[in-house]
Amino acid sequence: MRKIKLYYPKLKNIISLFILFGLIMQSGGGIIRTLSLVLCLGLVLINLTSKKLKVPNSIIIVFAFISASISISGIISAIQNVSIDSIISFNFSMYFLIILFFVAKTNYIDIKGYVKACEYFSIIVVILTIGTFLGLARIDFIKQKLIYFFNGIYGPKSFGGIVLWIAYFQGTLALIPACVYSLFIKKYVPFFICFLGILFSGSRFGLLVIVLFYCIFNYNKLIKVFFVIGIFVLIGYLTENPIIMSLFSMFDNSDGGVSIRSGHLRGIIELFEVHPSYLFWGQGPGSSFYSYGFKKYTDTCEISHFDFLRKYGIFFSVIVFSILLVFSYLLIRNTDKKGKGMGWAIIAHFILAISNPVLTSLPFMSFLTISITYYYSYLEKKRKQCKNISVQ
Repeated sequence: MRKIKLYYPKLKNIISLFILFGLIMQSGGGIIRTLSLVLCLGLVLINLTSKKLKVPNSIIIVFAFISASISISGIISAIQNVSIDSIISFNFSMYFLIILFFVAKTNYIDIKGYVKACEYFSIIVVILTIGTFLGLARIDFIKQKLIYFFNGIYGPKSFGGIVLWIAYFQGTLALIPACVYSLFIKKYVPFFICFLGILFSGSRFGLLVIVLFYCIFNYNKLIKVFFVIGIFVLIGYLTENPIIMSLFSMFDNSDGGVSIRSGHLRGIIELFEVHPSYLFWGQGPGSSFYSYGFKKYTDTCEISHFDFLRKYGIFFSVIVFSILLVFSYLLIRNTDKKGKGMGWAIIAHFILAISNPVLTSLPFMSFLTISITYYYSYLEKKRKQCKNISVQ
């Protein structure tokens, strides 16, 4: 019996790590993600009659609203002759939010597992970046296998004249919630590991988000430090110091990122002007619009909030965004240090979505369901404690 008890938690940890690693590492699709999703469904079916799967009424209402809304949006897409495959593909992560919630309720995925999966993922990013720098990815066969299996971009990338070697995956920005959470609870080893993954991926906006939340968490300590650094940076800029000027050039718009996103926004605004009804009911998931950023028709773009508004309309968008922000506030106000860290991490991801197509990604749905489960478990624990005190 002892061996079984010792072995079961280890097996549970392995399953948790595999699910979260698959959803993060291959968020854009792949054999590991598919196996992770199948495993999630299996866990839900096995535990379907378990008491752990009891759901609060508020969650049932929210899930029912989300399911109804995205189903209606799917009908709108179908009317416009959007293929069923495209509709399912764009709505998949939000539908799977419900499955992931039940998996989190069985305690097979939790915040510890999410951070640990991000750590391993970050280590892979660092290794691949160093490997590409050393010439590993220059071998066409290996490079193509890496791109196919890990769904990433490997090799040199110019940032304002500075060439850096990067390894960027679709799931790379899933490291941001793990970074912000670890930073808030002062777990600096996982923070540093995940931060290296963001750094080696070349995500400038991701780095800015981390710096922003570092400043928020440490604003009292940083006032004097920033004042001194600001003076040195100003002097360096005025004297055209090569090191300072190189740092500034990394954040210029030489790669056209800002103009591309501005082109997306222009295309969405023009779409609403031509079809005002889309502003209220949405154009539907999988539908296309003309982006002046890409200079062609596209079914998705980097400015996630506006793209979500285009697909689902203002009513659904405002409600979903409000739920996310209010839930983050409740986590920060009503829970312990871990819960507060999750609340700030959700806000960080919401900000990150301003410039990246990650608002409804599977990694974020995973983090969100973990946070929801933690919140309700914490409240239930508090109620029991209060009840025991009142009985005494």
